[in-house]
Amino acid sequence: MPDRDVLVVGSGLAGLSAAAMLQESGFDVEVVERAEALQAAGAGLTLHPNARAALGPLDAVLAPHAAEIRQQIVEDHDGVRSELRWDAVWSDGRLPLCIARSVLAEQLSAQLAPGTVTFSTHPVAVTQRADAVDVELSDGRVASCRIAIGADGIRSWVRRQVVDPEAEPRYLGQVYWRTVAPATGAMAFTDWHVWRSGRHYAGGLPVGHGRAHFFLQMAAPEVPAATGAESRRLFERAASEFPARLREIAEGIRDEPLHFTAASTLAAARCVVGRVGLVGDAAHALTPASTQGGAMAIEDARVLTEELRAHGPTADGLASYEARRRPRIAHVQRMSRLHLMLLESEMPAATRDESAARGPVAWYRQMYGPLAAAA
Repeated sequence: MPDRDVLVVGSGLAGLSAAAMLQESGFDVEVVERAEALQAAGAGLTLHPNARAALGPLDAVLAPHAAEIRQQIVEDHDGVRSELRWDAVWSDGRLPLCIARSVLAEQLSAQLAPGTVTFSTHPVAVTQRADAVDVELSDGRVASCRIAIGADGIRSWVRRQVVDPEAEPRYLGQVYWRTVAPATGAMAFTDWHVWRSGRHYAGGLPVGHGRAHFFLQMAAPEVPAATGAESRRLFERAASEFPARLREIAEGIRDEPLHFTAASTLAAARCVVGRVGLVGDAAHALTPASTQGGAMAIEDARVLTEELRAHGPTADGLASYEARRRPRIAHVQRMSRLHLMLLESEMPAATRDESAARGPVAWYRQMYGPLAAAA
Protein backbone atom coordinates (compact mmCIF):
# COMPACT_ATOMS: atom_id res chain seq x y z
CA MET A 1 0.00 0.00 0.00
CA PRO A 2 1.21 3.55 -0.71
CA ASP A 3 2.55 5.48 2.29
CA ARG A 4 0.54 8.62 1.45
CA ASP A 5 -1.89 10.08 -1.05
CA VAL A 6 0.27 12.77 -2.69
CA LEU A 7 3.97 13.58 -2.89
CA VAL A 8 4.64 17.15 -4.09
CA VAL A 9 8.10 17.99 -5.43
CA GLY A 10 8.94 21.65 -4.81
CA SER A 11 7.87 24.21 -2.20
CA GLY A 12 7.36 27.27 -4.40
CA LEU A 13 4.00 28.95 -4.87
CA ALA A 14 2.54 26.06 -6.89
CA GLY A 15 3.74 23.38 -4.48
CA LEU A 16 2.70 25.15 -1.29
CA SER A 17 -0.71 26.10 -2.73
CA ALA A 18 -1.37 22.55 -3.86
CA ALA A 19 -0.25 21.08 -0.53
CA ALA A 20 -2.37 23.51 1.50
CA MET A 21 -5.51 22.92 -0.58
CA LEU A 22 -5.05 19.16 -0.68
CA GLN A 23 -4.50 18.92 3.06
CA GLU A 24 -7.54 21.11 3.70
CA SER A 25 -9.52 18.55 1.65
CA GLY A 26 -8.26 15.70 3.79
CA PHE A 27 -5.46 14.25 1.65
CA ASP A 28 -2.23 12.98 3.22
CA VAL A 29 0.52 15.09 1.60
CA GLU A 30 4.30 15.35 1.82
CA VAL A 31 6.34 18.08 0.11
CA VAL A 32 10.01 17.52 -0.69
CA GLU A 33 12.24 20.52 -1.38
CA ARG A 34 15.81 20.54 -2.67
CA ALA A 35 16.72 23.76 -0.82
CA GLU A 36 17.57 23.91 2.87
CA ALA A 37 14.65 26.25 3.65
CA LEU A 38 11.74 28.01 1.96
CA GLN A 39 12.88 29.88 -1.12
CA ALA A 40 10.99 32.92 -2.43
CA ALA A 41 12.93 33.97 -5.53
CA GLY A 42 11.95 37.36 -6.91
CA ALA A 43 10.28 40.14 -5.00
CA GLY A 44 6.57 40.87 -5.33
CA LEU A 45 3.72 38.93 -6.92
CA THR A 46 0.43 40.21 -8.33
CA LEU A 47 -2.62 38.05 -7.67
CA HIS A 48 -5.39 39.08 -10.05
CA PRO A 49 -9.01 38.37 -9.07
CA ASN A 50 -8.97 34.97 -10.82
CA ALA A 51 -6.15 33.94 -8.48
CA ARG A 52 -8.00 35.33 -5.49
CA ALA A 53 -11.12 33.35 -6.42
CA ALA A 54 -9.05 30.16 -6.77
CA LEU A 55 -7.46 30.75 -3.35
CA GLY A 56 -10.86 30.42 -1.69
CA PRO A 57 -10.49 30.80 2.11
CA LEU A 58 -6.76 31.45 1.69
CA ASP A 59 -7.55 34.85 0.13
CA ALA A 60 -8.73 36.10 3.53
CA VAL A 61 -5.48 34.80 5.06
CA LEU A 62 -3.28 36.65 2.55
CA ALA A 63 -5.19 39.92 2.14
CA PRO A 64 -4.06 41.52 5.46
CA HIS A 65 -0.44 40.98 4.40
CA ALA A 66 -0.77 42.55 0.95
CA ALA A 67 -2.01 45.65 -0.89
CA GLU A 68 -5.00 45.95 -3.20
CA ILE A 69 -4.21 47.77 -6.45
CA ARG A 70 -6.88 50.15 -7.74
CA GLN A 71 -5.27 51.50 -10.88
CA GLN A 72 -2.36 51.20 -13.28
CA ILE A 73 -0.63 54.20 -14.85
CA VAL A 74 1.62 53.75 -17.89
CA GLU A 75 3.91 56.53 -19.11
CA ASP A 76 6.04 56.49 -22.25
CA HIS A 77 9.38 58.24 -22.61
CA ASP A 78 7.77 60.98 -24.74
CA GLY A 79 4.99 61.75 -22.26
CA VAL A 80 2.08 59.66 -23.62
CA ARG A 81 0.17 58.44 -20.56
CA SER A 82 -2.69 55.99 -20.01
CA GLU A 83 -4.62 55.08 -16.90
CA LEU A 84 -6.50 51.89 -16.09
CA ARG A 85 -8.95 51.27 -13.26
CA TRP A 86 -8.82 47.58 -12.38
CA ASP A 87 -12.42 47.46 -11.17
CA ALA A 88 -13.39 48.35 -14.76
CA VAL A 89 -11.49 45.31 -16.08
CA TRP A 90 -12.88 42.63 -13.78
CA SER A 91 -16.64 42.30 -14.07
CA ASP A 92 -17.16 41.56 -10.38
CA GLY A 93 -15.29 44.72 -9.35
CA ARG A 94 -12.61 42.79 -7.43
CA LEU A 95 -9.09 44.18 -7.36
CA PRO A 96 -5.64 42.65 -7.83
CA LEU A 97 -3.65 41.95 -4.71
CA CYS A 98 0.11 42.48 -4.59
CA ILE A 99 2.18 40.67 -1.98
CA ALA A 100 5.85 40.07 -1.25
CA ARG A 101 6.83 36.56 -2.32
CA SER A 102 8.56 35.88 0.99
CA VAL A 103 5.40 36.81 2.90
CA LEU A 104 3.29 34.68 0.57
CA ALA A 105 5.55 31.67 1.15
CA GLU A 106 5.42 32.16 4.92
CA GLN A 107 1.62 32.43 4.99
CA LEU A 108 1.06 29.39 2.77
CA SER A 109 3.58 27.35 4.75
CA ALA A 110 1.77 28.26 7.95
CA GLN A 111 -1.35 26.51 6.62
CA LEU A 112 0.43 23.16 6.40
CA ALA A 113 0.49 20.51 9.09
CA PRO A 114 3.82 20.39 10.98
CA GLY A 115 6.41 18.25 9.21
CA THR A 116 4.71 18.43 5.81
CA VAL A 117 7.81 19.84 4.06
CA THR A 118 11.05 17.85 4.01
CA PHE A 119 13.94 20.13 3.05
CA SER A 120 17.34 19.26 1.50
CA THR A 121 15.63 16.41 -0.33
CA HIS A 122 14.89 15.78 -4.00
CA PRO A 123 13.83 12.87 -6.21
CA VAL A 124 16.43 10.79 -8.03
CA ALA A 125 14.19 8.17 -9.66
CA VAL A 126 10.47 7.55 -10.25
CA THR A 127 8.77 4.21 -10.89
CA GLN A 128 5.06 3.99 -11.69
CA ARG A 129 3.07 0.93 -10.69
CA ALA A 130 -0.58 0.08 -11.34
CA ASP A 131 -1.78 1.56 -8.06
CA ALA A 132 1.10 3.78 -6.88
CA VAL A 133 4.22 5.78 -7.67
CA ASP A 134 7.54 4.98 -6.00
CA VAL A 135 9.82 8.00 -5.74
CA GLU A 136 13.41 7.35 -4.74
CA LEU A 137 14.68 10.34 -2.77
CA SER A 138 18.13 11.78 -2.17
CA ASP A 139 17.84 11.04 1.56
CA GLY A 140 17.76 7.30 0.81
CA ARG A 141 14.03 6.78 1.25
CA VAL A 142 11.61 5.42 -1.32
CA ALA A 143 8.39 7.39 -0.92
CA SER A 144 5.40 5.41 -2.12
CA CYS A 145 2.39 7.56 -2.99
CA ARG A 146 -0.82 7.29 -4.96
CA ILE A 147 0.15 10.24 -7.17
CA ALA A 148 3.23 12.48 -7.49
CA ILE A 149 3.11 16.17 -8.46
CA GLY A 150 6.01 18.09 -9.97
CA ALA A 151 5.91 21.69 -8.71
CA ASP A 152 9.63 22.17 -9.21
CA GLY A 153 9.67 25.19 -11.51
CA ILE A 154 10.60 26.00 -15.07
CA ARG A 155 13.58 23.62 -15.06
CA SER A 156 11.53 20.84 -13.50
CA TRP A 157 13.28 17.51 -12.87
CA VAL A 158 9.89 15.77 -12.82
CA ARG A 159 8.96 17.16 -16.25
CA ARG A 160 12.30 16.22 -17.81
CA GLN A 161 12.49 12.75 -16.32
CA VAL A 162 8.86 11.63 -16.42
CA VAL A 163 6.29 13.84 -18.12
CA ASP A 164 7.68 15.74 -21.13
CA PRO A 165 11.45 15.43 -21.67
CA GLU A 166 11.30 17.50 -24.89
CA ALA A 167 9.87 20.67 -23.31
CA GLU A 168 12.50 23.31 -22.65
CA PRO A 169 12.33 26.97 -21.54
CA ARG A 170 12.54 29.57 -24.31
CA TYR A 171 14.35 32.85 -23.68
CA LEU A 172 12.18 35.87 -24.50
CA GLY A 173 14.93 38.38 -25.23
CA GLN A 174 14.39 40.17 -21.92
CA VAL A 175 16.23 40.16 -18.60
CA TYR A 176 14.75 41.63 -15.46
CA TRP A 177 15.53 42.84 -11.98
CA ARG A 178 13.14 42.75 -9.01
CA THR A 179 13.31 43.88 -5.42
CA VAL A 180 11.11 44.76 -2.45
CA ALA A 181 12.15 47.76 -0.37
CA PRO A 182 10.63 50.24 2.11
CA ALA A 183 7.94 52.34 0.42
CA THR A 184 9.59 55.67 1.16
CA GLY A 185 10.84 58.51 -1.03
CA ALA A 186 10.81 57.56 -4.71
CA MET A 187 9.64 54.04 -3.75
CA ALA A 188 6.42 55.31 -2.17
CA PHE A 189 4.10 53.76 -4.76
CA THR A 190 0.36 53.91 -4.10
CA ASP A 191 -0.69 52.60 -7.54
CA TRP A 192 0.78 50.29 -10.15
CA HIS A 193 3.05 52.62 -12.12
CA VAL A 194 4.86 51.60 -15.32
CA TRP A 195 7.35 53.57 -17.43
CA ARG A 196 8.37 52.55 -20.96
CA SER A 197 11.57 53.53 -22.72
CA GLY A 198 11.74 51.90 -26.12
CA ARG A 199 11.72 48.13 -25.56
CA HIS A 200 12.62 48.54 -21.88
CA TYR A 201 10.08 49.06 -19.12
CA ALA A 202 10.12 49.51 -15.38
CA GLY A 203 7.81 50.34 -12.51
CA GLY A 204 6.56 49.61 -9.05
CA LEU A 205 3.56 48.99 -6.83
CA PRO A 206 2.85 48.60 -3.11
CA VAL A 207 2.94 45.14 -1.49
CA GLY A 208 1.70 46.01 2.01
CA HIS A 209 3.40 46.42 5.39
CA GLY A 210 5.04 49.68 4.27
CA ARG A 211 6.98 48.07 1.44
CA ALA A 212 6.89 48.27 -2.35
CA HIS A 213 7.89 46.07 -5.27
CA PHE A 214 10.11 47.52 -8.00
CA PHE A 215 10.92 45.94 -11.37
CA LEU A 216 13.01 46.81 -14.41
CA GLN A 217 12.90 44.74 -17.58
CA MET A 218 15.51 45.27 -20.31
CA ALA A 219 15.64 43.94 -23.86
CA ALA A 220 18.77 41.86 -24.47
CA PRO A 221 19.41 39.56 -27.46
CA GLU A 222 21.42 37.28 -25.17
CA VAL A 223 21.41 36.83 -21.41
CA PRO A 224 24.27 38.95 -20.01
CA ALA A 225 26.82 37.04 -17.96
CA ALA A 226 26.28 39.47 -15.10
CA THR A 227 26.37 38.52 -11.44
CA GLY A 228 26.87 40.45 -8.23
CA ALA A 229 28.33 43.92 -8.70
CA GLU A 230 28.28 43.64 -12.50
CA SER A 231 24.56 42.87 -12.48
CA ARG A 232 23.92 45.95 -10.33
CA ARG A 233 26.00 48.14 -12.64
CA LEU A 234 24.00 46.88 -15.61
CA PHE A 235 20.78 47.59 -13.72
CA GLU A 236 21.85 51.15 -12.89
CA ARG A 237 22.88 51.77 -16.48
CA ALA A 238 19.45 50.57 -17.68
CA ALA A 239 17.69 52.72 -15.04
CA SER A 240 19.54 55.78 -16.32
CA GLU A 241 17.46 55.62 -19.52
CA PHE A 242 14.26 56.31 -17.56
CA PRO A 243 12.85 59.43 -15.85
CA ALA A 244 14.53 60.91 -12.78
CA ARG A 245 12.29 59.01 -10.34
CA LEU A 246 13.70 55.68 -11.49
CA ARG A 247 17.24 56.92 -11.17
CA GLU A 248 16.37 57.96 -7.59
CA ILE A 249 14.99 54.48 -6.94
CA ALA A 250 18.14 52.84 -8.30
CA GLU A 251 20.20 54.97 -5.94
CA GLY A 252 17.90 54.33 -2.99
CA ILE A 253 17.93 50.52 -3.24
CA ARG A 254 21.71 50.08 -3.37
CA ASP A 255 21.62 48.09 -0.12
CA GLU A 256 18.58 45.97 -1.02
CA PRO A 257 18.88 42.46 -2.53
CA LEU A 258 18.30 42.66 -6.28
CA HIS A 259 16.98 39.54 -8.01
CA PHE A 260 18.23 39.20 -11.61
CA THR A 261 17.06 36.58 -14.10
CA ALA A 262 16.17 35.95 -17.73
CA ALA A 263 12.55 36.16 -18.83
CA SER A 264 11.62 32.76 -20.25
CA THR A 265 8.49 30.90 -21.18
CA LEU A 266 7.62 27.22 -21.41
CA ALA A 267 4.68 25.24 -22.73
CA ALA A 268 4.84 21.50 -22.07
CA ALA A 269 2.94 19.41 -24.61
CA ARG A 270 1.45 17.45 -21.73
CA CYS A 271 1.34 17.86 -17.97
CA VAL A 272 0.26 14.36 -16.90
CA VAL A 273 1.65 10.88 -17.49
CA GLY A 274 -0.23 8.20 -15.57
CA ARG A 275 0.02 8.99 -11.87
CA VAL A 276 2.51 11.86 -12.26
CA GLY A 277 1.44 15.43 -12.99
CA LEU A 278 2.81 18.97 -13.17
CA VAL A 279 1.59 22.27 -11.74
CA GLY A 280 2.79 25.86 -12.13
CA ASP A 281 5.93 26.81 -14.04
CA ALA A 282 6.90 23.16 -14.39
CA ALA A 283 4.09 22.91 -16.96
CA HIS A 284 3.49 26.41 -18.31
CA ALA A 285 5.85 29.26 -17.44
CA LEU A 286 4.47 32.59 -18.73
CA THR A 287 5.99 35.92 -19.69
CA PRO A 288 6.44 38.12 -16.59
CA ALA A 289 4.52 40.87 -18.42
CA SER A 290 1.31 38.80 -18.24
CA THR A 291 1.36 38.99 -14.40
CA GLN A 292 -0.61 35.72 -14.52
CA GLY A 293 2.12 33.19 -13.71
CA GLY A 294 1.27 33.06 -10.03
CA ALA A 295 -2.44 33.01 -10.75
CA MET A 296 -2.11 30.02 -13.08
CA ALA A 297 -0.14 28.13 -10.42
CA ILE A 298 -2.87 28.80 -7.84
CA GLU A 299 -5.59 27.83 -10.30
CA ASP A 300 -3.69 24.61 -11.03
CA ALA A 301 -3.69 23.82 -7.31
CA ARG A 302 -7.44 24.50 -7.01
CA VAL A 303 -8.43 22.43 -10.06
CA LEU A 304 -6.10 19.60 -9.05
CA THR A 305 -7.71 19.51 -5.61
CA GLU A 306 -11.23 19.52 -7.04
CA GLU A 307 -10.50 16.70 -9.47
CA LEU A 308 -8.78 14.56 -6.85
CA ARG A 309 -11.77 15.08 -4.56
CA ALA A 310 -14.04 13.92 -7.38
CA HIS A 311 -11.97 10.96 -8.60
CA GLY A 312 -9.59 10.24 -5.75
CA PRO A 313 -5.78 10.53 -6.05
CA THR A 314 -5.73 8.44 -9.21
CA ALA A 315 -4.61 8.58 -12.83
CA ASP A 316 -8.22 9.41 -13.75
CA GLY A 317 -8.16 12.37 -11.39
CA LEU A 318 -4.97 13.68 -12.98
CA ALA A 319 -6.35 13.16 -16.49
CA SER A 320 -9.44 15.22 -15.60
CA TYR A 321 -7.20 17.92 -14.12
CA GLU A 322 -5.21 18.15 -17.36
CA ALA A 323 -8.34 18.27 -19.52
CA ARG A 324 -9.77 21.16 -17.49
CA ARG A 325 -6.56 23.19 -17.47
CA ARG A 326 -5.51 22.89 -21.12
CA PRO A 327 -7.92 25.42 -22.78
CA ARG A 328 -7.44 28.08 -20.10
CA ILE A 329 -3.65 27.80 -20.12
CA ALA A 330 -3.62 28.00 -23.94
CA HIS A 331 -5.60 31.27 -23.79
CA VAL A 332 -3.30 32.83 -21.22
CA GLN A 333 -0.16 31.77 -23.07
CA ARG A 334 -1.41 33.25 -26.33
CA MET A 335 -2.54 36.53 -24.76
CA SER A 336 0.64 36.91 -22.71
CA ARG A 337 2.74 36.61 -25.90
CA LEU A 338 0.63 39.31 -27.55
CA HIS A 339 0.88 41.50 -24.46
CA LEU A 340 4.67 41.31 -24.47
CA MET A 341 4.70 42.26 -28.16
CA LEU A 342 2.57 45.33 -27.40
CA LEU A 343 4.82 46.37 -24.52
CA GLU A 344 7.91 46.07 -26.70
CA SER A 345 6.43 47.71 -29.81
CA GLU A 346 7.80 51.00 -31.06
CA MET A 347 4.34 52.42 -31.71
CA PRO A 348 4.12 55.84 -33.39
CA ALA A 349 3.17 58.64 -31.00
CA ALA A 350 -0.11 59.36 -32.83
CA THR A 351 -1.17 55.71 -32.50
CA ARG A 352 -0.26 55.68 -28.81
CA ASP A 353 -2.15 58.95 -28.29
CA GLU A 354 -5.23 57.32 -29.81
CA SER A 355 -4.79 54.18 -27.68
CA ALA A 356 -4.39 56.28 -24.53
CA ALA A 357 -7.55 58.23 -25.36
CA ARG A 358 -9.55 55.00 -25.75
CA GLY A 359 -7.99 53.61 -22.62
CA PRO A 360 -6.51 50.10 -22.13
CA VAL A 361 -9.65 48.60 -20.56
CA ALA A 362 -10.78 46.93 -23.78
CA TRP A 363 -7.44 45.16 -24.23
CA TYR A 364 -7.27 43.95 -20.64
CA ARG A 365 -10.85 42.74 -20.79
CA GLN A 366 -9.93 40.71 -23.87
CA MET A 367 -6.86 39.37 -22.07
CA TYR A 368 -8.40 38.67 -18.67
CA GLY A 369 -12.13 38.46 -19.43
CA PRO A 370 -12.27 34.67 -19.93
CA LEU A 371 -10.48 34.29 -16.58
CA ALA A 372 -13.39 35.85 -14.70
CA ALA A 373 -15.20 32.50 -15.00
CA ALA A 374 -14.24 29.86 -12.47
CA ALA A 375 -11.08 27.93 -13.30
